[in-house]
Formats: sequence, structure tokens, C-alpha cells
Amino acid sequence: MDVLVVGAGPAGATAARCLAIGGARVQLVDRERFPRNKPCGGAISMRVLTRFPYLRDALPRISTHYISRLCLESPGRESLTLRSK
Repeated sequence: MDVLVVGAGPAGATAARCLAIGGARVQLVDRERFPRNKPCGGAISMRVLTRFPYLRDALPRISTHYISRLCLESPGRESLTLRSK
């Protein structure tokens, strides 16, 4: 092993991938087990493919869910509901 990357979130996983593509022998570790249910990691915009085009090949392996409504609430209890077309 040449590099140990601690933290398999978006930054750690991307760093590990880039290092491995560059020829490094990489070990990626995280204290959590994957896959896991994590609300903040449950969605990505299709715009992410502009920055990370290699993810396009992974899309068929990712389960997807259609979202028809998004409800947001601020700490001050103000709310906003967005509906898809």
C-alpha cells in the first residue's frame, strides 16, 4: 500500500480514485459500513456528471426514486414546498 485514505465520503472516495488511477496502491477506510442510509447523501444532481463524468457509467447500478415534491423548513419554522412538473 502506498496511500491510506481515511474517510470514504465524496472527497475521500474521489481522492482514492484519483490516486489509484495515477498508479498508487490505495486503501480506503471509513468507520461506517457501506452502503448506508444517510439522508444528506441520498440525492445528487445530474449536474454532478459535468464535474465527475466517470460517474455516468455507474448510474445503471444506482437505485433511483422519482421525487415529486420537496418540503424545506428553516430553523425559524418558515417552510417552502416545491413540486416537480
